[in-house]
Amino acid sequence: MTVLGKESSSMIAGIAGLGHIFLTIGMVLFFPALRHGMQHTKQPLESVSA
Repeated sequence: MTVLGKESSSMIAGIAGLGHIFLTIGMVLFFPALRHGMQHTKQPLESVSA
């Protein structure tokens, strides 16, 4: 990748790739936990007072 006429190293791509891997792992862990929490809700939404 060239920015302002200078070539960047492959280290930038590697760090970006690791970031995407960690984001994917986080989403894989988050959405099942969210689903589990929603299935075990004690009160229906209509009865919750503000």
